[in-house]
Amino acid sequence: METSFNTTQFNNIDPAPDSEEGIIGQQVGDVNSEYFGKMLFAKSDEEVLKLIEEAKTKTNKLGLEKLLAYKTKKWQENLALINGSNAYSQRRKDIRLAYILFLCDISKQTSS
Repeated sequence: METSFNTTQFNNIDPAPDSEEGIIGQQVGDVNSEYFGKMLFAKSDEEVLKLIEEAKTKTNKLGLEKLLAYKTKKWQENLALINGSNAYSQRRKDIRLAYILFLCDISKQTSS
């Protein structure tokens, strides 16, 4: 039974708090907290649905799409790093191969 989940791809996707996206993130979090509390004490399902729509409208006006675009970009960069599909990873592979060939060459020279 699996009891953990690798979340590496989600590391460091939050923007710096003082950046434009970071400020949006803080404001969106504040709206979510405010509306979550309101939804807990809503008197009906209809009221909850109304509050969800209000929260969506507010967070969209704050720039939620810009925040999501930033986080998605960082997430995609992390996936690329994990999957080794970036130039840095390829360069590391090239260096390792060159080093292995170098060691093989030295080994041949010393055995002769």
